[in-house]
Amino acid sequence: MGTHSIIGWDDETMTITDSLLGETIGQLPMLHMKPEMDFEPNPNDYIAPLYKTIERAGVLSTTGKFFMLI
Repeated sequence: MGTHSIIGWDDETMTITDSLLGETIGQLPMLHMKPEMDFEPNPNDYIAPLYKTIERAGVLSTTGKFFMLI
């Protein structure tokens, strides 16, 4: 399980939900990510950022790449 800000997990439906009232950090199950070559996302899907830490801040490298997002 990982900790995530303002998000919840419904074990019954196995879906991400809003956090419980008054809960600022919720628990999510471990996620397995499988990379794909030439992946094209469904235009109807929401592309959510994944952060390395809960700080939501990062540093730009000299190449201009942002190192906080996965």
